[in-house]
Amino acid sequence: MFSLALDSIQPLLILTKLFGFSFFTLDEDTFEVKFAKVDVLCVLFNLVIEGIIHINYWGAYFYLPNTSEIVNIVLPSVAYLNCCVLLFSKVWLFCNRHKIKVFLRLLCGIDSDFENLNFKFDYKKQRHFVIKLMVLVIFIWTVLSLSTLIFHSYYHYMEVKTYNCFILFMWAFFLNMVLISQFLVFIFAIRDRFIAINHMIRSQGAKQKLIVQLAEIRIKLFKTCTLINEVFSPTMIYPLAMNVCLVCLFIFNTFVSFKDIWRNEILFIASASCLKLHQTVSIVCLMWVCEATLKEDQKILYNLFENLVKTQECEKSQKQILQFTHQISNMKIKFSCGLFEFNWRLCFQMISAVAMYFFILIQLENAIPKNV
Repeated sequence: MFSLALDSIQPLLILTKLFGFSFFTLDEDTFEVKFAKVDVLCVLFNLVIEGIIHINYWGAYFYLPNTSEIVNIVLPSVAYLNCCVLLFSKVWLFCNRHKIKVFLRLLCGIDSDFENLNFKFDYKKQRHFVIKLMVLVIFIWTVLSLSTLIFHSYYHYMEVKTYNCFILFMWAFFLNMVLISQFLVFIFAIRDRFIAINHMIRSQGAKQKLIVQLAEIRIKLFKTCTLINEVFSPTMIYPLAMNVCLVCLFIFNTFVSFKDIWRNEILFIASASCLKLHQTVSIVCLMWVCEATLKEDQKILYNLFENLVKTQECEKSQKQILQFTHQISNMKIKFSCGLFEFNWRLCFQMISAVAMYFFILIQLENAIPKNV
């Protein structure tokens, strides 16, 4: 019955690997995001691991000699190696910061198209905020971890699996705060750009030239938001957080396995999976809040556009405004401010990702012998 349930979601897992685990390359000239070729290798590697997993189940089902014993040795190491490969792919994308410099230049106003606009973005102010936030997070994370270690060492009150859950939670909290701080930098940067644009609209006298410049800025801001989504979207953050948790769990389990203290249990696996699901829901809620904030800024800009149209006597300016709004409405903006609008494709990706990790964790649990 269990194997039938696994086979029933197998197509879902393959689709998840094809669409959910992809990371991207960026064409800096056209702002187009494309799939990287190495993603195909990740898909093939996952399929090989699933083949090994099914050999384990079929071998145990038919009582083939030594099949389960061999796979019990190979499977955990191969599975966690897979997690390391996926983790490396995500970290590789985050470390390629030169791609992000493309829209940092736009946000900071140093692009060639913005030389005459004299925008000033105080990046040091945002950087200091992020540094303070990171120091606070590291301090809280260190104090709680050390206090738990001391409490567990002296009083032996906390079970090993409970302590493991707590450490895993603290690591996930630390990782989420790092990602959230990166979100805040870009969010504040975009908001500052909107404030500068609004100020420029109110203060400038030559409004006809301003309309053309403003339209170009708005289009680039939309492209910037789309690009931020490709780097910091849930389909990127979720696998990264999951793989980090799996690697940390592997390191801890390897350490305690040598001492014969503890083995994986279904209760812990369920707790860890629920924790990871909670992480994803928290990130999703954060994104909804930010998207609503950005939409308010967009409403302000559109109101300013309407006022400009009313004050302009030249029909050419009105046509430019209409052409610009039509161009914006035709752009397929799936996300804004690195955030998303809820749609069926996103719902499918999130459900598939959750199902896949439950699937992997349950299989790892069943692959480890209980009598060792």
